[in-house]
Formats: sequence, structure tokens, C-alpha cells
Amino acid sequence: MKMRYRLIPVMLMAVGVAIYVYAQTLEPVETLQVEYEALVTLPNGSVVYADVADSTPERTRGLSGREALKPFEGMLFVHDQLEVPNYWMPDMNFSIDIIWLVDDEIVGFSKNAIPEDPAQTYYSPEIPINMVLEVNAGFVEENELIVGDFLDIEFVEE
Repeated sequence: MKMRYRLIPVMLMAVGVAIYVYAQTLEPVETLQVEYEALVTLPNGSVVYADVADSTPERTRGLSGREALKPFEGMLFVHDQLEVPNYWMPDMNFSIDIIWLVDDEIVGFSKNAIPEDPAQTYYSPEIPINMVLEVNAGFVEENELIVGDFLDIEFVEE
């Protein structure tokens, strides 16, 4: 009987060594490195991972030429001052919702903006804004966003 109890630590050590040896043969798992410049948290707690366009060339290019946005991806356009800009969709490959913002407050939408070739339609807010969030078409409805909602916008430091 005492012999059996003496074998338990030896067996546990053998199992531990076997697990260690097996773990050494496994390939390391690569961590997904996704780089975004801003995290935009919605009132429902969902997060949009956004690239930031804060210069005239970046705002002009916008999402042009991209094949698509993944769910909860977007682009945040930052203007230097309050203004009523004109947005258009040259070389766009997918429809978007445009969310007009004053700081972190939603002040309007242009929903389901459809790509045109050539781009002829201009989208503008009804009041001066200083930020715009572009996301996939249908996003506003799916996340039940309304005028007056506040977004938590966190710029990621590089």
C-alpha cells in the first residue's frame, strides 16, 4: 500500500515532463497586430476601430480605393475647426453611413451613401461639424444610433 503512494509523485512528475516536452514542439501563436489610430466606443458598448484622416490629403482620399470595411471598422475624419464640408465618394467600392459629429456628439447622418462612377453626389451636414465617422452602410440602424448620442473617442498614441 505504501509503495503505491510513493509512485504518485513520480507519475505526476512524469506527466509534467511529458506535457513540457509536448509544449516545446508546438508552433508559437502569432498575436494579431491590428493598428488603428482611434477607438470609438458607441453608447451600446461596441467599439469601432478607426483610421484617422486629419490632413487635407488624407480627408480627400478617405476610403477611396479600399475594397471593403470589416464590421466595426471605420474612418474618423478630423477637421481643424467647425465647418460644413462636402463629402463625396470617388473610387468607392461599397456603400457607407456617414456620421456627422461635433466633438463627440452625433449631430446628423447621411445613411446608405452609395458609390457612383463618376462621383456626382455631395454629402454635407446640416450644421457645422468638426468630425465625421464613416462606417459600413446599415451600421447606424444596426447599432440604434440617434442624434444626440455621445461617442467616446480615444486617439491611440503611436
